Formats: sequence, structure tokens, C-alpha cells
Amino acid sequence: MTPSKRFVTTTGDIVLTTNARASGGQGDIFEAMLQDDRTIGMVKLFKNQFHSESTRSRIRYLVNLKLYESCSVICSPTHMIDSDGYLGHYTPYVPGHLLESILEQGDITLIQALQLSLAVARAIEALHGKQIAHGDLHPENIIVESSDNDVVKPHLIDLDNFSAPGQPLPDMVGQSLYLSPEQRTAIAQNKPALPDIYTDLFELGVLIHEMILLKHPATGADGDEQSFNHAMREGRWIHDPKNGGTLLDNFGGYPAAILGPELSCLFRRSMGLDKFSRPTGSEWIAHLQTALNSVHTCPDCNGPFVFDPTSYKCPYCHKDFPTLLLQTRAGKKVILNRAAVAVGRELLNGDLTVSARHAIFRRRGPLTYIESRGSNGTSIWDGNTWVLLPQHCLVVIKDGDRLRFGDFEVQLKECK
Repeated sequence: MTPSKRFVTTTGDIVLTTNARASGGQGDIFEAMLQDDRTIGMVKLFKNQFHSESTRSRIRYLVNLKLYESCSVICSPTHMIDSDGYLGHYTPYVPGHLLESILEQGDITLIQALQLSLAVARAIEALHGKQIAHGDLHPENIIVESSDNDVVKPHLIDLDNFSAPGQPLPDMVGQSLYLSPEQRTAIAQNKPALPDIYTDLFELGVLIHEMILLKHPATGADGDEQSFNHAMREGRWIHDPKNGGTLLDNFGGYPAAILGPELSCLFRRSMGLDKFSRPTGSEWIAHLQTALNSVHTCPDCNGPFVFDPTSYKCPYCHKDFPTLLLQTRAGKKVILNRAAVAVGRELLNGDLTVSARHAIFRRRGPLTYIESRGSNGTSIWDGNTWVLLPQHCLVVIKDGDRLRFGDFEVQLKECK
């Protein structure tokens, strides 16, 4: 097929502008332009063996559904091509690079990985809300757009293998690296291995695992095809830090310990055999949003991780995070070595300007915060004067800071 080939559709003419840019199992991809408004996009033309009424029905369904209106991350076809012996569709162009190449290069920060995961989870939730399964969720079907301020946005493409009630079944069953345990079992038994919402949720877990940890869930147990299939059908998250998964950290990517307990729990469920227990898009959304607001960096090795309230050790270099203590002028010490330590009049020599529960110190990874609650307030010395801290707000404190509870002064020091 040569450039300038024109297709006449009921919603506008489409002109190919290049030779085939890519070729897949179902068809060829061309750059194209809508003739009426000069909008650039991509055309997929299906191979002859896929020219059928079921393919036409599926393309028409996607075009009419206008999924991009319900979620901007979803890049779905807007025009159907069915003329001159050609069958295909047109999708508007989206800028960026394939997620596959970004992951191969490791050119992604933890914050960006969480952003991408959150956006993809929202797209899957939008699809599932319409009872549609994507059916082929993997990094080659996501284009990542980045901005000058390092914010990244994914575009979910290639919905040709979708599954939906009342629609003909898809011709393909997905990419082999992402198939669910039930699909692998079905294939081994020569039975249909059709995608559905639950296989989507398995693929979503695999994809998020790759984005955040920069490794496939079977990494370290994929020496041959048999070992890989066993790892993917076992129903167990083999990188689980609680079950010896840290032994696989030397196979590349980030250690799974950077995830924190909430995301780790989701991965355990997403890799499981009970498909009904796999976390939904909305569950991923809730926990990924929390994780985005809980990223800390190790002060020794600068490794980023999601805050774990049960751990005070870096998941990369395994060094303990600093522990602070309060020291009074009389030499009394209060060690802040727990997730939350309340201090008040009883601990601070009974000073009447100090409330019974004057402040709470909270540890979050390598950081320690103070939350003032005393009726006479808490102040911090800024080098020139005492500054009153806001009540019931978390404020970061560090080694060397001087605090005053009412009229009672203490100093923060690092435990050695």
C-alpha cells in the first residue's frame, strides 16, 4: 500500500501519509490524516483473514462507544474503514514513547511509575465500569507522554482484543508474558482462553509490578519456559518480601520492600489463583494515590521508597534510619523510637505550662514529625526567635532543633 491512499467513511475521508509503520499479527499500522480538519492519526488495516462480520461489529462497537470521552487515557478508534476491500479503523495520534522502551531503559522515577500506574488503573476502572475488558494489557500497548516538569501521562492503545457482553469474541487472547493462571491452564488443556475483566486485573497487577519495580513478577524464576509458566500459574507472588522474595532482588529492578505493606498486599492478591480476590482498578487507585503522597528517600543512599510504618530501615542499603531523642537541660532523655511517642507534663518534670499530652512525635521512614497539641503551644527556635508551631499539624524536625513546650525547653539529638 502506498501513501496518499484515500478511504471514504461516513464520518470523513482518511488519507494515508506513510507506508506501513508497523506490522502485527492482525494487521498493519499506517500514519494517516483526517481530510476535513487535517488531524494526524494512525490507521490499522486488518489482514484478509480477519475480514469478517465479527471484526466489523467489534470495530463499530468501539467507534460508537467513544471511550475517550469517559477517560482521556483511553485512546480508542474514532472512524471505521470498510471500503475497497479494506477493513480497519482510524485513531487520533498521541505523542510519546512506548512504555516498553522506557521500562527497558529504566528511564523512570518511582514518582513517575506511581503516576503512570494510577492513570492506567483509572483507565481500566473506566473500561470495567462499562463491562469491557481490554484483553491485551502490556507495555507495548501504552504510549507515555512526558512534560517539561517530569509529569508523565499514559495513553492506553490497541483495544482490538477487547471483550464485552453481546460482542463477538476476540481473535487473540493476549500477550504470553501477561496471561493469567486460568488462561495458561486453559491453553495447556486446549480449551478457550478468552480474556475477561478478571484476566485484565491479573494483567494490571503484572503491568504495575513492571512499572514500579522495573521487573516482571516472574523475574528470577524464568530460566526456561517451563519455569516461567510455573511461576505465573502458581498463584503466589514470588517477590513477596514476607516469603523470602528478597532472595530474588539480585535479578534486577528495585527490591519489592520499597512498596510498603499496602501495595504489597495488593500484589499478593493480584498474583493469586482466586480471580475474584484480585484488586480492582478502584482499589489500586486508592492505594496508589496514598503511595504517591508517601514517597521518601533514604538519607544515606538516596533510594526512593514508599513509607512503611513498621520499618525504620532502608530497603536498599539496609541502614537504620536516624532515631531522635529529646534531651532536657537537666539531662533527661526521651527516645523517639516508635511510630508515635506522646510527651507531656509527666515526662517533662511536671512543668505546669506543659499539657498532660502536649505533643506527639511521629516517625515516617527517615523523617520524624512533631504534632503540637498543648494548650500553651509548642515553639521551635529558628536561629533568631521562637516560632509558634500550628496546632494539630505535622512539622518535620531534625537533629539539633530546639523546642519549647509552654515554658519548658528541650533539644533534639540523634541517637548514636
